[in-house]
Parts: sequence; C-alpha cells; structure tokens
Amino acid sequence: MAASPIALVRSIVLAPIVRFLDQGGVPYEELFEAAKLSPRLIERPNDLFPLAQGFALSEQIARVLGLDDVGLRAASHVAI
Repeated sequence: MAASPIALVRSIVLAPIVRFLDQGGVPYEELFEAAKLSPRLIERPNDLFPLAQGFALSEQIARVLGLDDVGLRAASHVAI
C-alpha cells in the first residue's frame, strides 16, 4: 500500500504571519514550536514544511490571540 502524499510549502509563506505577529509585539517562537515548526524556518525561506503544520500554526495563533481572521490580518502584510 502506497503512502499518502504530503503537501509541502516553502517557508517564505510564513513571512507575513511573522510580520503580523511582530507588529503586535507577539513573540512567534513559542507559537511555531506549539505547531511543531522550527522558528528557524524564517531564516531559510526556501525550506519546505508540511502544509498541515502551517494550518496548525494558524489555529494556534487564532486560539492564543482570540482572533478568527488571522489569515486575513497576516495577508495584509504581504508585499506585492
């Protein structure tokens, strides 16, 4: 039986989330670790990590900050 594929994303997608947290004075390291992500991913934008852990990070941030629109708030920090 073949293993199920795992969706991966580049760690650069975390940059807007970190900018959002930084702007609010919220340290991101513990939030990353709670989602089983290394905070050092921010320093390595081309590294890959499982998308499911990215969703876990968003859920963790939403829980800690009491927000239900974390993704929208982080998206406002995307540089185009």
